Amino acid sequence: MTRFHHHRLFRLLSLLLFLAAGSYGSPFGNRKSGRSSVFSLFNLQDKSRFWSEAVIRGDFDDLESSSPGKMGALNYTMAGNIANYLKLLEVDSMYLPVPVNFIFIGFEGKGNQEFKLHAEELERWFTKIDHIFEHTRVPHIGEVLTPFYKISIDKEQRHHLPIISHINYNFSVHAIQMGEKVTSVFEHAIDVLARKDDASDTRDDRVGLWQVDVDLMDVLFTSLVDYLQLENAYNIFFLNPKRDVKKAKYGYRRGLSDSEINFLKENKSLQERIRQSGSIPESVLVLDKIKRPLYEKHPMEKFAWTITEDIDTIEWYNSCLDALNNVERLYQGKDTADIIHSKVMQLLNGKNEDMKLLLQKDLKSGDFSGLHVECLTDTWIGKDRWAFIDLSAGPFSWGPAVGGEGVRTELSLPNVEKTIGAVAEISEDEAEDRLQDAIQEKFAVFGDKDHQAIDILLAEIDIYELFAFKHCKGRKVKLALCEGVPKLHSCT
Repeated sequence: MTRFHHHRLFRLLSLLLFLAAGSYGSPFGNRKSGRSSVFSLFNLQDKSRFWSEAVIRGDFDDLESSSPGKMGALNYTMAGNIANYLKLLEVDSMYLPVPVNFIFIGFEGKGNQEFKLHAEELERWFTKIDHIFEHTRVPHIGEVLTPFYKISIDKEQRHHLPIISHINYNFSVHAIQMGEKVTSVFEHAIDVLARKDDASDTRDDRVGLWQVDVDLMDVLFTSLVDYLQLENAYNIFFLNPKRDVKKAKYGYRRGLSDSEINFLKENKSLQERIRQSGSIPESVLVLDKIKRPLYEKHPMEKFAWTITEDIDTIEWYNSCLDALNNVERLYQGKDTADIIHSKVMQLLNGKNEDMKLLLQKDLKSGDFSGLHVECLTDTWIGKDRWAFIDLSAGPFSWGPAVGGEGVRTELSLPNVEKTIGAVAEISEDEAEDRLQDAIQEKFAVFGDKDHQAIDILLAEIDIYELFAFKHCKGRKVKLALCEGVPKLHSCT
């Protein structure tokens, strides 16, 4: 251990001694301050689950301003350890607050299938889910977690952490419904930032598979979070934009498609043009940095519901509309080579360092064998505490073909058009077949591994809820199969 580390440890111990010695050997009994102590974190009660950094900062200010008493060192020696000296109780559990915003875009009745979510339905969903989760330590590949009663330190002084954790995360849910103007911005962005997956397809029609530039969509999501000042919470966006009936299918991708990579490999003049290009702005989508806070403080409740008005987002709407129109004009009349040149320059001047280094290396050598296409997706996790799920994109599937952990099927996310849209009423036999297909599809993810009974029960409930919502709710002629479904549904 270096002298620097010794010095830091000595300062910490000295500060702890100063705190206790300030009352001549009575560590906490005579403190006049009415504020909660940082050390009260060790003695959490049911009503003390939320604490802030202000508590910690305030108490360490107290530590630094305290003066030691003569009995401090003696009392500390007699106590045997810091915990006994400070009269700290054994920790049962600590609860760390995790604020989460669920932001719904296109669910105000103007999105796909004119679907509208109501606060009552959301409250029923979110109040039934678990809000407190124990901290989970994910082991490295090949690592075996040691049970808490077998904790040891090996010869290389590596501590085997226990499976059971005393840390719990207390999630609070704040559902936010955005207005029609925000929905229209994202619909326009998907239209402007989409290009055909097949670069060789130069037809003017909009059929086929389309890819949306997720790096530019990143700018849009980040700007909305900044505008509403939601950056101190985790933000999950649910999108339900209207689908372009001429566009068969779209998804989100960072980088180039497979056909675009092949086009770049074979086009030496395009490679040379890129190498000779100077620096360009990091993003062609530039938005004004304006702010209009949605709330002063996160509600920190099991469920809270907020509906934004168009007046709340009008400035952001106007800024985004202008920026997207500029991008649209920039791309007008460009051929395949121009578009690929623009995308490569965007990547070379972006923030993804791995992608930068790979492209620079490949452009220098002329060998693009290391450049691989990313899969199209309908979900994305941003770098600034936000993620989104687009229910109108896809659907996509990947993972083991026979099922198992990590599999993603076309039924993994709800399909608004199939569950909300006008679906022809089916016969009793067709309903039975569809229910059995749904059961097999759902249980394929379990594979041959053992799973707890609760996992299986929850999977069954999901199947029956989806089936009842799709084939039983609002049906003119009742199916016999639907008679038992409401009973199962009511058990949840």
